[in-house]
Amino acid sequence: MKRFWILFLIGMLAIVVCAPRIASAWFLNAANADIAHALTSTTSMQGDALLTRAQAELDTAKSFSDDERIALAQTRVLFARDEYERAAKTYETTTASLRTDPIARYFWGLAAFQSQQPSLAYEHWRTGGAFVFFSQNAHRALDKHDWRTAQDLAHIGVGIDPTDAEMHYVLGFSLLHLDAYDPNALDEADLAIQCAPNDELLSTYLSLKGEILNAQGNWQIAMNVFETARGVAPIDARPRTDLALLWLKRQPNRQNDAVALLTQVVNDSPWYTAAYIALADGSEKQGDFKPAETWLQKGLDKNPNNADMLFALGKFYARQNRIDDAHTMLTQAQKVETRIDLVPMIENALAELGAK
Repeated sequence: MKRFWILFLIGMLAIVVCAPRIASAWFLNAANADIAHALTSTTSMQGDALLTRAQAELDTAKSFSDDERIALAQTRVLFARDEYERAAKTYETTTASLRTDPIARYFWGLAAFQSQQPSLAYEHWRTGGAFVFFSQNAHRALDKHDWRTAQDLAHIGVGIDPTDAEMHYVLGFSLLHLDAYDPNALDEADLAIQCAPNDELLSTYLSLKGEILNAQGNWQIAMNVFETARGVAPIDARPRTDLALLWLKRQPNRQNDAVALLTQVVNDSPWYTAAYIALADGSEKQGDFKPAETWLQKGLDKNPNNADMLFALGKFYARQNRIDDAHTMLTQAQKVETRIDLVPMIENALAELGAK
C-alpha cells in the first residue's frame, strides 16, 4: 500500500511538472500551423486573421513555458506581416542555443535581407549553413533557364561565400542571358576564373567569358579566350564548339577547320548536342540537306529523347516541308522539355506547323 502511494505521488508530480510543457507545445504547434496556412492563404484578410490567432497562441504558449521555439515562431509571424526589421531584431533578444539553430538563422537572414541589411543576412546564412541551400537552388533555376531566379540566388550565394567559383559562374551565366552588356556579367566570369579549383572548371569559366565577349560583339577577343580555354582543357567540348562556331560565322576561310573540330567533338564527346546541331546547320546552309539530317539523326541516336536534338530535327523537317516528321519530333520535344524559355518556342513551332 505504501508503495502504491509513493508511485501515485510521483505520477502526480510528473503531471504537474510536464503539463505546462505539454500545453505550451500544443499551442506552439497550433501557432506554427496557422502561420503556415497564413502564408498560403488566398486573401489578405484570411491571412491576417490566421496570423492574429497564431500570435494569441504564441502568447498562451509562452505563459506555460519559455520554450525557445516560441521566439522562432514569433520571428515567422513578424516576417509574414512584412515587419522585416522587427523580425531581424528578434535575434538580439533570443537564447544562445537558438542562435545556432540553422532554421532560425535562415529566417533571421531573410528578415535582414528584406530590411536592406544584406551583410547581416549573409552572416546569418553563413553561420547557419544555408550556402548549400542557395547554391543547389541556383543550379536548379539555371537548369530550368529561369535566369532571374538563378541570378537572385547566385547573388546571395556569392554574398555568403565570395570565393565560390560556381556561384560566380551561375551569376555570370544568368546575366549573359538577361543582359549580356551588363558589366557585371564579365566581372562575374573573371571572378569565377580567379577562383577556379581545377583546369576543367577553369575551361568552363573561360568559355563563359568568351561567350559574353562574343555576345557583346568582341568576337576577336572571344576567339582568343576560347583558344585559351582549349589549351587549358583540350578535350573540353564547350570551348572547341564555341571556337568552331565563330570560325563558321566570322572566318569563312576556316570552314574546313571548323567542320574538322566539330567532328572531333562529336567523336570524343558524343553527349555534346550543340556540336551535332552546328554541323547540321553548316551542311544545310550549303544546301547539303541529307548530311544535315544525318548529323541530327546521329545526335539523337547518341542522346535519345534529348529535347535539343528533337527540337532541332523538328525545325529541320519543318523547313523541308516534311510536316508529319516535323510534328512527330516537335511533339516528342514538347513532352520532355522543361526549360521555361524553350517550352513556348516549341509550342510556337507546333502552332506554325499547324498553320501550314
